[in-house]
Amino acid sequence: MSDEPALKRPSGPSDMASGSTSTKRLRSDASPAPAAASVLEAFGLFRDEIDDYNDRRERLIKTSRDVTSLSKKVIFLLHRFDVGDFASDPSSATQKLLEEAESKLNHIVGVLKQAAAAEQLALPERHDRHERNIGGGLEEFIEALSFYHYLKTTNLITLQEVQERFRDVLKVPIHRYLLGLSDLTGELMRFATNAVGQGDTGRVVQHVLGITRCLHDTLDPFIPLVNELRKKQTVTRQSLQKIEHILYAITVRKAEFAADPKALQEMLRRSLDSSAPPLTD
Repeated sequence: MSDEPALKRPSGPSDMASGSTSTKRLRSDASPAPAAASVLEAFGLFRDEIDDYNDRRERLIKTSRDVTSLSKKVIFLLHRFDVGDFASDPSSATQKLLEEAESKLNHIVGVLKQAAAAEQLALPERHDRHERNIGGGLEEFIEALSFYHYLKTTNLITLQEVQERFRDVLKVPIHRYLLGLSDLTGELMRFATNAVGQGDTGRVVQHVLGITRCLHDTLDPFIPLVNELRKKQTVTRQSLQKIEHILYAITVRKAEFAADPKALQEMLRRSLDSSAPPLTD
């Protein structure tokens, strides 16, 4: 009897549950490693994409600042324009000034095109994402270019003429073009003031007043559609009023001192000095 083999107890539900639990534990112990690696890899890709975006953003912001600085230098240069050559054949000195301004503008175009090509801004998704990072410098460039174009041709530059400078490398958004033209009115007001200082008795100021009024009336309907335009148009209205005041002073003083050009210039200078806003810190 003692040699009879022991009967194997049949496995019950508790044993089956125990085996199932062991199997699940083995599976759960094996799965975390690949899953964790996959998550880490995904977050690594996210990190690289965010770092790439931030680096590109910083580079474009720096380019925008450089372009803004270079464009302001062009504007300062153009304010040395001889008003006697306005809407007429330029003298050799004025021609040299315009050629220098053109050279500086071409340099700025090169800076913008190089940045746009390096960051692949020709791609729609890249342009839409980073346009705001370079938009400020582009506005300042459009202001300088439109001022140069006005002094040279007495006309406003078109969006197509601006875009032709960049070809297909960089798209010029319509709202940047409009904002740049709105900024132009401030330079037109300064040009009108300088014109009186150089002896203009209304010819140049009258033309500047007409083009500034045209800009003001044309841009006003776009205020609800373009951010920042409302604030810029407020400045445009102020510039327009200053130019109107200058022309009014010229008209009144001409009636009083038309026979004495020197006295007329002196009275116009005094009128401008008395209407100038006080300097503030």
